Amino acid sequence: MPLAEPEQSKVVGELQLANNRLELVPAMPEVSQLTGQIAFSEQGLQLKGLAGLGLGEAVEITGGTQANGKLLIQAKGHARAPELAAYLGPLPAHFLSGKTPFEVLVEGSTGTRPSIQVNSSLQGLGINLPHPFNKLADRPLNLLVRRSAKGTDDQWTVRLADTTPLLEVRAVYAPQGQGALRYLNAGLGAPVPSATQGTNLMVVLNELNFDLWRNVFKQWPGNPAAIAEQTASAQVAMKPTGLFGQFGQSGKVPGGLARLTVVTDELTLASKKFQQVSVLAKTVEDRWQVNCKAQGTDGYFSWVEDPARPNGSLLGRFKQLSIPDTLDDELKDMVDEPASSIPALDIQADSFVLGNKHLGQLRLLAENATAGEKATALLNGKAQEWTLRELHLETRTSP
Repeated sequence: MPLAEPEQSKVVGELQLANNRLELVPAMPEVSQLTGQIAFSEQGLQLKGLAGLGLGEAVEITGGTQANGKLLIQAKGHARAPELAAYLGPLPAHFLSGKTPFEVLVEGSTGTRPSIQVNSSLQGLGINLPHPFNKLADRPLNLLVRRSAKGTDDQWTVRLADTTPLLEVRAVYAPQGQGALRYLNAGLGAPVPSATQGTNLMVVLNELNFDLWRNVFKQWPGNPAAIAEQTASAQVAMKPTGLFGQFGQSGKVPGGLARLTVVTDELTLASKKFQQVSVLAKTVEDRWQVNCKAQGTDGYFSWVEDPARPNGSLLGRFKQLSIPDTLDDELKDMVDEPASSIPALDIQADSFVLGNKHLGQLRLLAENATAGEKATALLNGKAQEWTLRELHLETRTSP
C-alpha cells in the first residue's frame, strides 16, 4: 500500500465456495450446495462459475461489478412444484405440479439498497386452484416479483398477467431490520387501490366460487406441525418466512383490513348462485360491515365477535333479501351441522323472497349458548342449544 497515495492501493483476492449457502435478500429462496469462485478487487467483484441448488433444481449465478460501478447479478434455474409450494407460504403441495423456469436479477450501487426482480412464465407448472388461478402446465402465466426502494421504505410488487393483468399486490415495509409492514394493496382483475393505510383489496371477476375457495383455505397449513410436514421432503431448506410468509410475519398492518371490494357477475355461496353481485366490506367501530347488492338483494350485514359466544353474531339489515331456490348435498350438510355451531342472528328485511315465494317483511332473532352455558350443558349431558327467540313474517295485502 503506497502510504503517500493510498488511493492507488490495489486489492486482489478470490473466495472459493464449497457446499455453501446463499440468500441474496431476505424473503427470497435460499441457494444451497453452492460452488464456484468470487473474485474481488478494489474495483468490485466478479462471480465465476457459481452453481448450486435452489427450489429443488440446479441454479447458475453470474455477474458482478460493471464498468459503470453498478452491481449486476443474474441467477437462472427451474423451480419444482413441491419446493415452490413450500416457499409460498407454504401452499399445500397438491395445488401445484411440474416445474417452471425462472430468472432473478439483482441490481445495486454503492450506498443504495439493491433492487431485485424475479421473472417466470410459469410454463410447465400446473396450478390446481379455483378460478381465476387454475392453469394447465403448458399455458404461460407471466409472474413478476420485484423489491425496490420507495423513499426510505422497501416496496414489494407481485404481478400475474396473462394476455391482460390478472393480479397485482403492492406491500410497503419499513427499512430492513425494522420489518414493519406499513400497508398492503391488491387488485385482482382490477386496478390496485392507492390507499396508504391498512390492507385494501379490490376484486373484479366474471365469476367467483366462494365454496371452492373455502375448501382451499380449509386445507391451508395453519400450525408448525403442518408446515414441517410440507417441507420435510424438500431438498432446499425452506423457511416459513418466504414470499407470503414475509407478508404474514411482519405483525399487524396499521389499520388492519381496511377495505374489501368484490364485484362479480356470478357469486356461488353455500351452493347458491347470486347474479350481478357488488360487495363492499369495511371496518366500522372495530367490527366488519358488509354492504351488498345483487339481483333481489340490497342491504348490509355485520359480523360481531363476542368472546363469550365463540360462534359470533351476525346482524343484517336489508331493503331486499332474496335467497335462490337451490339446495344440494353441500347445503344439506350445512343444515345438518349441530345447532351449537350456528352464530347468533339478528336479521331484518323489508322484503324477503325465498325461491319464488314473496314472504314480505322478515324479522329473525336467535342466539347461541355462551361458552359457559356450553360447558355446563356438556357436564350435565344436555344438548348445547341454539335458541330461536323470534321469527316474524308479515305480508301486506291490498284492501
